[in-house]
Amino acid sequence: MRQREVFLSPPLAKDEVIMLQWIITLITLSFLILCYQGYRYSITLTGTEKQDVCQHHGIFFTTLGTGAFLVPSIPVVFAGLILIMLGQIGRASCRE
Repeated sequence: MRQREVFLSPPLAKDEVIMLQWIITLITLSFLILCYQGYRYSITLTGTEKQDVCQHHGIFFTTLGTGAFLVPSIPVVFAGLILIMLGQIGRASCRE
């Protein structure tokens, strides 16, 4: 069997990998802050509006958290765990 030729980009230098990890971490943290603000907004509502928004945010955060496991990056995986926890807490706060 012949081996297929795969066109790959040249490997990154160590400094470039570290810079890329920092950029991914900063983007992930800013996204988590935005999601936390949405969570805080949803738990300050009252009545049926609170139930609807909490339910939607809970499903959204849980779905994003599960999808974050597909990205092979440690900061994104930890962000996925945090999003799953926010989703579960958000859905639990709907019942109050």
